[in-house]
Parts: sequence; C-alpha cells; structure tokens
Amino acid sequence: MLRVAVIGAGIAGLACAARLAAAGCRVDVFEKSRGTGGRLATRRDHGTGFDLGAQYFTARDPAFVAQVDAWRAAGAVARWDVQPHVIDATGRLLPSPDDTPRWVGTPSMTAIAQQLLGRQIVLCTGTRIESVSRGAHRWSLHAAEHLVFDGFDVLVVAAPAPQAAPLLVASPVLHALATGAVMESCWAVVVGYDEPSGIRLDAAFARGQPVSWLARNSGKPGRAMMPETWVLHAAPGWSEEHLEAPADAVARHLHRWFAQVVAPQAPEPAWLAAHRWRFARTGHAVVDASAYDEALQLGVCGDWCSGGRVEGAWLSGHALAARILAAQLPRNFVQ
Repeated sequence: MLRVAVIGAGIAGLACAARLAAAGCRVDVFEKSRGTGGRLATRRDHGTGFDLGAQYFTARDPAFVAQVDAWRAAGAVARWDVQPHVIDATGRLLPSPDDTPRWVGTPSMTAIAQQLLGRQIVLCTGTRIESVSRGAHRWSLHAAEHLVFDGFDVLVVAAPAPQAAPLLVASPVLHALATGAVMESCWAVVVGYDEPSGIRLDAAFARGQPVSWLARNSGKPGRAMMPETWVLHAAPGWSEEHLEAPADAVARHLHRWFAQVVAPQAPEPAWLAAHRWRFARTGHAVVDASAYDEALQLGVCGDWCSGGRVEGAWLSGHALAARILAAQLPRNFVQ
C-alpha cells in the first residue's frame, strides 16, 4: 500500500488526500492548526459562529460542479442567493448586475472540509511540521520536540507558498515555484449586534476603500438570523499597511468605516473581533494547478498554484492526486 503524507489540511490538501485514499492509499494529513479547512474557517465567539475566511465559492469546472452537486445532496452546501452591491471610491452604494451563483457550506464553511475527510485518512491536527528529509526511498517529517513521522513513499505539501517553500528545497523546480508565488494578507473583522441593525443590503464589494468586501454572515443559508453578525474583509493594500497593528485597533478602525459608509443608522455593536490572515489571497499564482517531482515523489498543491479561490484549491489537490496515481499505481487504480 502506498503511504502518502500531506502537509496542510486546507481544501487543496484534503481534496488530494480524499482522492488518494479512495484509490486505496494510506494517507496521513498533518495540520498545524487545531481544525481543518484552512481559510474555509468558522470561528465561534459570543455564542455564535461566523465565516472568518472564505465567504463563498463559485463552481465552473465540470469536475468541481459535480463535486458541489454531491456536497449539496449531502446537505453540506447550499446556494446563497445574494446580489452584492458595489461601494465606489466616493462611498456611494450602487446596484450591481452580478448574478454569479454563489455557494456556502452549511451550517458553516467548515462543513466542506468535513465532507472531504474519511475513515481512510489519518488526521493529525495541532502538528506543525518544521522540516522534512528523504532517505533512500522514504520521506520523514520532523515536528517540534524531536517528533518524527517516517516511512512515507510520497510527500504532498499543501501549505501557503511562503510556508511551503522551506519544505520543498529538495526539488529546485518546486522550490522555485513556491518562492515565485505572491500571497497577500487580509484583516477580517466581525461586527456583532444584539438587535437587528436595520442595514438594508446583504453583501457588497468596495472599491478604493479600506474594506474590499462585507457581508451579513447571519443571513447566509443555514445560519441563525440572530444575533446578527457582519464580516468585513480589508483591502489587500490596507491589510499590508496595517499588518502588525493590534487586532483591537484594526477592529475599531474598520468598524468606524462600516458605521459611516454602510450603517449610519445602526445601533452600536455588542462586540467586535479581528483576525489577521497573513497569507489570505493569491496575488500572483504559478501557471499550473499542481506540480509533481516524480523522481523525489514530492508534490505541491494549493490555491496559490491555481489563481486562488476555493474551486482552484480543490482542482489543484484533485489534479495532484491524479499525477501521483498515474506515476505510482497501475492504470486501473486511476479514477
């Protein structure tokens, strides 16, 4: 049985792991955080939950459309029938003709990660892999306190590009891909109300403002309408400029903008929270969806390999699994 180690339990890593496990591989997934899903993150605070990272996803590729249909049949996703407005650089609220079908996980975005996990996958959360090494034929993974996981035929690195690069030095080609990718940061702020805010829109893209996106999280399918929560994503430039600012100061600043531009009649929020995504968006992606060094049995996948977006991450992991299976297993194993 082929043994595969996957570093990173975001959508790309889990999509890769799920396809390999379905083909009969033994797959171990290592994740530095306590949960799975990467930026498909749901946080709980003040008695409610909210999507802190990716706010929705779209589906265009036929393979991913089929996967979304399966998730929908399982009750893990639902269509979010929202038509976002646009806030221009002067603060004007404009209608938008955007009718792109949008999907969300239900009851939270993390439901998608749960769908990708299966009994065949061994999951190790709270485990930060600090380095990797390769012997004659096997990979070893080295974590803190001299903890070593070894005996892996194939290694998949599914971390953000800056974190993946140090783990890919054995392959100059893969290392160059990771160092060539550009990722942008993003501050996310949550505004929580104990009473209805009276805001008459549900979502908006902003142009030329410190915030690039805002949405009524509690209005998404499967979310409770009360207490009302809003999620604001800061623009990339603003996030970079304030990358090291205290979280509470960021929360206050972006709420002040929100109150002035979007919600001047809303009551004072009951609470605010902020979270910094250091590697949130793909500013410049590599060309291919994934890459595999067959000689080293080392592969890389992630949204930074495919232009960003949830769909791109899934396709990247799915494509890498196909490469591994084609190189390692008899053709009748490749699905």
